[in-house]
Amino acid sequence: MNGPVPRRLPGFECHTQLLRARHLSCLILFTGFCLSVAGTTALAEAAGQNALYRAVTEAIRQNRKGLTCGVLAWEMTEERSHPTQTYPNTTGSFQMWWDNEKVTTRSMRDYVSGSQKSGWIVDRSGEIKAFDGKEFRQIPNVEEPQDMAISKDPEFSVFENWLEHCRFAGPMTHDRYVDYCMEEENLTTDWSVVDEDGRQLIKFSVAEKQGLAASFFYDPSKGSNLVREEQYTEKGERQFVRDITLEQISPGLWFPVATDLTLFNIQDGSKWVNRKLALDLKKSSLNEPEQIPKGIFTIAETPEMEISDYRGGSKINYTRDVAPLSPEIIHHEIKTFMDEQPLDNTQPTQNNPYDANADADPHGSAPNGTLTQQSIAQYTPKKGAFPIALKVTVIVLGIAFIGAGLWRCRRRAPAQ
Repeated sequence: MNGPVPRRLPGFECHTQLLRARHLSCLILFTGFCLSVAGTTALAEAAGQNALYRAVTEAIRQNRKGLTCGVLAWEMTEERSHPTQTYPNTTGSFQMWWDNEKVTTRSMRDYVSGSQKSGWIVDRSGEIKAFDGKEFRQIPNVEEPQDMAISKDPEFSVFENWLEHCRFAGPMTHDRYVDYCMEEENLTTDWSVVDEDGRQLIKFSVAEKQGLAASFFYDPSKGSNLVREEQYTEKGERQFVRDITLEQISPGLWFPVATDLTLFNIQDGSKWVNRKLALDLKKSSLNEPEQIPKGIFTIAETPEMEISDYRGGSKINYTRDVAPLSPEIIHHEIKTFMDEQPLDNTQPTQNNPYDANADADPHGSAPNGTLTQQSIAQYTPKKGAFPIALKVTVIVLGIAFIGAGLWRCRRRAPAQ
């Protein structure tokens, strides 16, 4: 038998429902507030990082606009070390003339072959390369200039072209590389301000989701130009460190005058290679077009030269031992003959300008690969505005929750 039903005060059920509604409203308000704060904080952080990114890349581009031509000369010294072998040290001397997109380089450097057991062989040789804005010409041996290659695409190694070595100009300038990293969805990026060796620097960190990581440091007191870069393996082992020395050549205009690269053995952290390049400022000049010799951006053909011509898309060999004809006529005549009796349809090798001696250069195919191997000549942005849109969506959801909570608080209690 059921006991008596306890009496409840008038309006008790309505009061209980109102309390429950208010509790739910408070929960909704709190949730909305948290979402709004989180979204706003994320947007503020993104805005701060974006400001650093824009400041650095715009400063680099503005600095580059101030330099249009120059004559450069520099020396290279390289030391290698190994736990069980002793490598010979090598050196190199380089010259470069440039005027906007026109470039000519002359190099002379050591090349090592052999082994410690059989004996090391150090040969010194050099080459000349010239690009007049339309055609690229190369003499692979300056001591015996009987051979020359001609193509439409310039191919300079990082040793020969100081601007590309420092990423100051060329196909992979540092600002373009940063743009690529910021747009590539498979990379994570971060911008911050750090104290490094008593200097306040801007740090840009980039990493593959499961792979290599790199850090770049920019000095705001030196036009926000790059002064240091580091790279690490996916396990955090240091691969290389490169320091760049900048000098102010005119008010507000900075130029790299030396680089110091150290490659590390990732097994024990010991130094593997140390390479230093330094401009000879007495033999160099910037923004002085009168110092550039006339005709320096082309290489004249001689009757005894063996020509390898790639301008038509395939390799054609011929000797200029007859009355000079235009390259177009020679190429057309030989190409016609080849179509009838194919001789050599070998496709020219499109060398990466960063692959010269890439086993020891971070801008080429360095050990275990590098972040800079990826081609950025024609990248397509993939991220778009998705991250910003996501953060705005979070804020909108927060506001919606707050509105729902206020609406529920304003509802009238049900009638008794």
